Amino acid sequence: MRDYTPPPEVVDDLKPPLPYTSGTVLQIQQHIPPPPFGPGYETPFRRSRVPDFRKRYSTPSRLCLANPPPKTPPHPNQKIYSLKIVDQIACSDSRGAQVVTCYIVGRQAGLLVAKIFDPLYYDWWDYEPTFLADCHYSREAAAFLRLLHVKDADKMGYPGVTEALEGSIPDFRGCWTWETALLDNQRRDVRMVLMNHFPFPSIQSIADRGEATKIALELRMQLFAKAMELHCWLMYFGVDQRDFWPRNILVSLEQRQVVLLDFSHAAVRDLPNSRWVSRDEDPPSRPKSPIEVFRASFGQNMGDWIPDDLQNRKAQKAWFKKMWGGSEVFAPVCNAIVKQFGIDDSD
Repeated sequence: MRDYTPPPEVVDDLKPPLPYTSGTVLQIQQHIPPPPFGPGYETPFRRSRVPDFRKRYSTPSRLCLANPPPKTPPHPNQKIYSLKIVDQIACSDSRGAQVVTCYIVGRQAGLLVAKIFDPLYYDWWDYEPTFLADCHYSREAAAFLRLLHVKDADKMGYPGVTEALEGSIPDFRGCWTWETALLDNQRRDVRMVLMNHFPFPSIQSIADRGEATKIALELRMQLFAKAMELHCWLMYFGVDQRDFWPRNILVSLEQRQVVLLDFSHAAVRDLPNSRWVSRDEDPPSRPKSPIEVFRASFGQNMGDWIPDDLQNRKAQKAWFKKMWGGSEVFAPVCNAIVKQFGIDDSD
């Protein structure tokens, strides 16, 4: 086994310490996001990565100055608001998007969550930071803009979506931008999205604390099944979250509530540059079954949330069939899944 060698330290003389801390106040304006780009979208709106960025730019600050976020038309509302950070949810240098609780000073909007796409605090040694931050922002914004129409889903030909997703996805509170400064006072723009706050832990955090097995197995699996169903309802409405991991699934044990988060990798169907397009003029009357969407497999590592006796494929197939076999809510499983995985949803 090879010894891990940490990447060399980059001395950035212009980079401030991570500013997204309790008490920080940002002067923000509403923003029109660029069209989404990256995997699943066609090239006309795709922003290119900076080639050999670590060779061309000696520090993250210089990369960010030379490669600002894409310009878009100004938002009709040019008013400046003060946003005050209350606490950190997921913040650290080199982690990617920074997530904080916050509120807009003087507005009765309650506690909000800001997801901040600041490439200066993305991982310098991973993917090109300015491309990744812009990509994440554009995709998150596109998904939320589609989800603004959930309340009209029935009129749009997607029965059941409004009820299924009620209280299970964040309420979008807009795209925003502000100007910040480096240590030499050079200015740069940063983008973010705002949403309402859910005071629930994630499946990941519960498992990391060693508390998953303290929860009744039946309740754990009910909540997990609910998360899978929500994912299928989202896809039915045209939003593929593409990041179904335990860190993105919030659960309330008391309220039996599940919330799906994080759309920075999402793809949206039928946008002008989407590769994911509807094949039929009329939408299907029901969403695809979790059996089909998840291929009768839990896929990602859910840790102790899933008991040992459900960790093998045979047991998982049986569980999926028990949960959704013969479902009247979800569409019948297609023949390809029956042949490939040897499972159908018939009784």
